[in-house]
Amino acid sequence: EADITVLFADLVGFTAMSEKMAPREVVDLLNELFEELTAEVFLEDGTLDKYIGDALIAFFGAPEQQDDHPARAVRTALGMQNRIREMSAQHPDWPPLSMRIGINSGPAVVGDIGSIQRSDYTVIGDTVNIASRLESQVARAGDVVIGPATAQSCGHQFLLEEMQETSLKGKSRVVKPWRVLGKNGCD
Repeated sequence: EADITVLFADLVGFTAMSEKMAPREVVDLLNELFEELTAEVFLEDGTLDKYIGDALIAFFGAPEQQDDHPARAVRTALGMQNRIREMSAQHPDWPPLSMRIGINSGPAVVGDIGSIQRSDYTVIGDTVNIASRLESQVARAGDVVIGPATAQSCGHQFLLEEMQETSLKGKSRVVKPWRVLGKNGCD
């Protein structure tokens, strides 16, 4: 078990977009995007968990402990949003692209999970589920939405907008999310 920060990033409207594109075009676009987005994860020494379709999952704070893992994840998310805007501008032939990002910090089990035939180094736990729900249920296109533990840990480094408490699917308690508007100019 480790204290980590999990980041879920998902392209908005990609399923509808891909209906209008040839399969090879979809793969080429995703590969180019993932190359850029993954570079942002690695800039902050994050761990790429996996790609799922048009989504990316990363975490910070493991396997190497990072005391500032929440800030690393938020900086990564802001960098990812910048990169997707830059790439859209560089590729006017592409469909319009935008992304939702959800981030949450807390305890999780980190390690190889799977079977003897195949296992993945990944993260499991409520912290991960909340990050996923913040991305899929709360964040809108272009948003970076963080959970309360992330906000408490590194919120002073960023400009944050308090959001309404919300119920997340499968959760008995409400969660207080925050929208990240950018870096705090004071730091």
